[in-house]
Amino acid sequence: LFASVLARKPASLRNSFGLVRIEVLAALATSVLLIVTSFIILYNAGSRLLLTNYGSIPSPSSSDLTWFGFIGVIVNLISVMIVARAAGEATLRRSNIVHFIFDALGWMVAILAGIVALLINFKPIDAIASIIISILIIGAAIQILTNVTKILLDSAPNEVDPIAIRDGIVQHFTQVEEIHHLHIWSLNSAQTALSVHVVISGEPSLHVAQELAISIKEYLRAPLGLTTRPSKWNAIYVI
Repeated sequence: LFASVLARKPASLRNSFGLVRIEVLAALATSVLLIVTSFIILYNAGSRLLLTNYGSIPSPSSSDLTWFGFIGVIVNLISVMIVARAAGEATLRRSNIVHFIFDALGWMVAILAGIVALLINFKPIDAIASIIISILIIGAAIQILTNVTKILLDSAPNEVDPIAIRDGIVQHFTQVEEIHHLHIWSLNSAQTALSVHVVISGEPSLHVAQELAISIKEYLRAPLGLTTRPSKWNAIYVI
């Protein structure tokens, strides 16, 4: 929530794009925390399974474990609904939702462990389920971490084809002779920026060049034309 508030601060001369990447950094931190926590759970659960005297390990009351599990599931599902409806960067929301969903699954494991312990007294069930859920968490967190890394490396979004955009501008505008320094990068998962240096044929006046730059911007923002266009350009610079 704090990151979402900071991200909505207006741009300044020092932070010309604002602080939209604060949420990306928060998503990075959340993903790393999920991965580290999952490996710790994996280690502890694996260690418990390898113990020959597993049955001697003290454990909470099965009924208490089940009731606490139900409370944990309800709290985390409410948190998921709140985060899903909240404004903010999609990657951060996704990482928080993953966190709460797998936390809810963890409580479901507690419920399952409590029920199984009541029925057949099979204590290793909690460790086995913890290992399975931890592996699922690591997989989901790595996927989010990959997307966050692409944003921080200023990579073009997956849905954007820079070659198609370059060729589309040249084909659509006959005055354009060449295109240099085409840069497309993500500010976050919902906002994309583009800058391009356009070489115009002949010796156009400043007014003609400015009009062409405006036309190129309108072309890139238009709903028709290129199919490889992000849903929202945050900024387009034509030089």
